[in-house]
Amino acid sequence: MGVMTWLSAVALGLASVVGEPEAIRLDFERLPDGLIPSIWEIEGWGFQEGYRVNLHQGDARHSNRCATLEYAGELAPSGSGLFRVMLEPGEWQGKRVRLSAALRVAEEGAAARLRVLAHHKELGVVPIGREMELWVDSKDWIDLQMEGDVPHAGVTKLEVGIEWKGRGSCYLDDVLFEVAGAGAKIKEAEAARALEGRAAENLLALTQLTGLIRYFHPSDQALAADWEALTVAGVQAVEGAKSSVELAEMLEAHFATVAPTLRVYAKGRRPGKSSDALDAPKKGGWVVRLAHGVELELEGEVVGTLAQPGQAGLLESIRERVPIEGKRVPRGWTRPYKPSDYDLGGSCVARLATALYADENGTLPASVAEQGAAEAVASYGTGADRATRLAAVALAWSSLSHHSTLLQSARIEWEAEFELALTRAAMDAGPRVFLETLRSMLAAFPDGMASVTHPVGSSDSALPFCFAELDGELLISFADPDYGMGLQAGDVVEDFNGHDPIEFLNELCEVIPGATAHGVRAKALDQLSLRRREQRVSIRVQNSKGQKLQLSYRDEMERSPTFNPRPKVVDVLEGGVGYVDATRLVPSDLEMALGKVSGMDALIIDLRGELEGTDYGTWIGHCVPEPTEGLWFELPSVTRPYFEKADVNWRDERIDAASPSFPARRVFLVDARTRGHAECVAALAQRSRLGTLIGTPTAGATGSIARMDLPGGYKMQWTVARVQLAERKKMPPEGITPELLVERSREGIQGVKDEVLEAALMELSK
Repeated sequence: MGVMTWLSAVALGLASVVGEPEAIRLDFERLPDGLIPSIWEIEGWGFQEGYRVNLHQGDARHSNRCATLEYAGELAPSGSGLFRVMLEPGEWQGKRVRLSAALRVAEEGAAARLRVLAHHKELGVVPIGREMELWVDSKDWIDLQMEGDVPHAGVTKLEVGIEWKGRGSCYLDDVLFEVAGAGAKIKEAEAARALEGRAAENLLALTQLTGLIRYFHPSDQALAADWEALTVAGVQAVEGAKSSVELAEMLEAHFATVAPTLRVYAKGRRPGKSSDALDAPKKGGWVVRLAHGVELELEGEVVGTLAQPGQAGLLESIRERVPIEGKRVPRGWTRPYKPSDYDLGGSCVARLATALYADENGTLPASVAEQGAAEAVASYGTGADRATRLAAVALAWSSLSHHSTLLQSARIEWEAEFELALTRAAMDAGPRVFLETLRSMLAAFPDGMASVTHPVGSSDSALPFCFAELDGELLISFADPDYGMGLQAGDVVEDFNGHDPIEFLNELCEVIPGATAHGVRAKALDQLSLRRREQRVSIRVQNSKGQKLQLSYRDEMERSPTFNPRPKVVDVLEGGVGYVDATRLVPSDLEMALGKVSGMDALIIDLRGELEGTDYGTWIGHCVPEPTEGLWFELPSVTRPYFEKADVNWRDERIDAASPSFPARRVFLVDARTRGHAECVAALAQRSRLGTLIGTPTAGATGSIARMDLPGGYKMQWTVARVQLAERKKMPPEGITPELLVERSREGIQGVKDEVLEAALMELSK
């Protein structure tokens, strides 16, 4: 397609195109006068400027010219740049679309990814295609493609482009956006309706069996399955079963292509035979099984992970393979020819092998008929579809059942939580309400690292004021003097959007997972300040003079959250005391910043929040004169369902001394927002007496996390490896209690005082 044809198609917004929309190609080689069309926007994300796109001669993917995506700001970038085009939805709605491009980076620390978003009038910003989570940081050209479904209706804009981050340059070429084939089928969303009859029992059985096969049946077919599509299809297939006999037949038929030796039978009936499919190869061969865990030290093929590439704390899935002779299997392994029985609920039992024989062609049996039930079942990728919502609950529940170490020790009725979530999901009025359903399910057990996110629940702006809770009242703790509408620190909030503020806060806490009540409360107070642009917020307060003020706030501008005032990220305070806010310091500026305070007599390290991209060992390394023992990680290795006979490996991290060295006199500021790596710093500082902790107890939220996608564009994370103070010595469940407790007071809030910081300065002056 010629350049002018391409420009015309974009300029018209495709609104008048009949039938299939015309493909959009950004051909840098053929652009007139070498100019990038102005319809492509270049902007920064994360409240920073300095991003730019230039044409580059040479080093292209297939021709002589490509584009470079760069950052030219003075400070290290904490956000990212966007190079995008905004399209009218036109004929793109209801289509499966594909974005392809070639990417590479020039320097370490740079990365880029593809990005397609549908701006929906009811659903907010909906990601199109899961591959947009993958960042490319290779110095060699990589050809990328991502596909996804555009909703049938309600799309106001379609955003197509590339996002990049880091100081180095990223190279871009061969950009093409098109319909991904005329035969792509996209289902209309199924309307909400209540569960009827034995539907909850049927779906529990489906969920139990889904987890068993997905995580413990090591067939080639199961590993290659699209489990989201298969689970959505399973919901549609088995929900209406009228009896346990009918349910057993439906389940066995549904999973026949991924577990051909599976047998499902109603209680009181005898299962059918698994034929000779579980027999060993006649000559040679292997026996295989699946193992799951963090940092597994096993020989085998890595066949999956529930975390994003490049993220710490990967939950790996490894298929172990051991040579066999005859039918003998390694000690501790289950025997393929003796499958185990698992109670699924719904008066059904599954007979399933968790180890299989394999030959040079793969696991046995080698091939089965193709699955037809899962074809064309996926809706357009949002929680507007009822079957999609039910499948998301099923996949989330089964993953946590087999991979959450905290769930094993939590005293909760997990099946009851499943049924409650399922009942709500069937009737939820769209993606936003369903997000609260998933969050409520996760909030049932004490995992401070757990969360569920979705674009419909994300906030792209914030109020120009923040909150504190004191003596059963919600207070304004700080207001931006330019945009705070006359609010003052210490004003008592009497009404928030038509709700009693404390009751509203209590309801918010019910959908926030957390290990401690104060950690959950701190998250809720932070979330109270977040909002979406154009969202109206009304608030009534009583000020210190007894006057009542009714205010309404609405702003289409994007604003970063307002925080209680702190010193500069790196600062020198009264008495020559150094100050470093570890929660605001980006990793690329760490060495430079710490060099400024290393020669001082005393140092305050602020941990009231989460560390910005650095792990706890980096910070502690500047506090120790020689290598020392770090924290311990409890790493489970799971080879059987529901943690049966799970192995636990213990690993400690040795902390190396780092330069520059911090002053010997140190204090660490902590509160209920101290979580993750920041809480690990606090725990190790207290254990090894590296400084005094001042403030209030921490959140009790540490550990390595796994992340997984759920149907409908939802993303879930949870703890898979717990952090411990020492081998077999658990972290305090109530969080780390500082040596010097300092609570905020009403007088301190009204005076906009940082009482914790003041206490730290007083401690260092002794």
